[in-house]
Amino acid sequence: MERMNEGYPGQTTNPKMYDKSLPGQHYYLSPYLNSDGDDTSSTGQRYRDGQVVELTLFALHNITLFPGQILPFRVAEFMNIDIEIDEFLSGEQSIGLVTCNHILDRQNDRHVDALSLYGVTADVQSFQIGSDRCLVGLLIGRQKFVTLQVSQVEGELFATGKVKILQDPQEPTANDHLAMANTILAQPRPNLSCWPIWVYRLYDKTTLRKKIKKQISGWFDNSHQIFQNNIGCDQFSINVASQLPVPILWRLNLLSMDDIINRLRTILGYLNRYSELCCQQCQAVITRYADVISMSSVGPLAIYVDSGGQQYETVTTSQVVNTSWSSEEATHQSWFPGIISTVLVDCVLNAPNMDTKDRLNVKTLQE
Repeated sequence: MERMNEGYPGQTTNPKMYDKSLPGQHYYLSPYLNSDGDDTSSTGQRYRDGQVVELTLFALHNITLFPGQILPFRVAEFMNIDIEIDEFLSGEQSIGLVTCNHILDRQNDRHVDALSLYGVTADVQSFQIGSDRCLVGLLIGRQKFVTLQVSQVEGELFATGKVKILQDPQEPTANDHLAMANTILAQPRPNLSCWPIWVYRLYDKTTLRKKIKKQISGWFDNSHQIFQNNIGCDQFSINVASQLPVPILWRLNLLSMDDIINRLRTILGYLNRYSELCCQQCQAVITRYADVISMSSVGPLAIYVDSGGQQYETVTTSQVVNTSWSSEEATHQSWFPGIISTVLVDCVLNAPNMDTKDRLNVKTLQE
């Protein structure tokens, strides 16, 4: 059990007064970083749909970034990275972020790291250089792309490659809907479909959106942008996909889709078919979707970085099962300011075979 930490902003003895805005601001890195996703001070490059560009590609291990999602980073020896660091930090140069998967090479019977075809461009949202010459900052995902060619591998972390920019189809405007309605009304009656209305609702964006909102209503505060009606279904589908705690390959599948209705139907299918989160190694149940809670204004799933620069895609829940406590309370600063300790939890059935990256980082508020 973790107790509230004295000295952090948002510190309180009442969990109901816990400040959810601080984790999304990545206050643990620096109190001066700007994590506002709508900020336009660092817009970076904007590419046309279908444009082929050459980018420096960085590999994210077991992390999939979506457009609009924030990625914190911490680099100790950033001056040794051989890229145009000044242009990158100023927002004049975008980079590409792709997922690195640990997959089985059946031909050689061994696991290898493979880069995903799909990724997102990213710009520096905010950064700061500490007195120890450590670079900390936030990246924001911008545009989706598919990798056409990796021309030069610079090292374990990044490479140079050509990518093609992809853009989701734009939703019809009110005038487009009106023109479509007039076209349908002008058609002779026999040309209209005789399918029942429920068939159309299976592919209606508004209906799918309402069903998804109902499924995930307990994950977010009512003020969260997902529940705002002024965002289109295209942005809604991306926002939900970025918060969906599903296996990495499923998240990549959602990112790769270029059809809004298909993405919404796939998200709803995941939510309807699966109700539990399991250990990737042994499939033991760890928690349930019903137990997912949000300890951040961003939502229940976000990416955080530790003091060593390792990034983690983290989901917060109210309880876990089939786990064992494997460490004592720690006193280092939490990703969730106001909580003093971090406890590593091992899956009971697979603990001897798990390494540090497979462990669960569990944080709870003391009642």
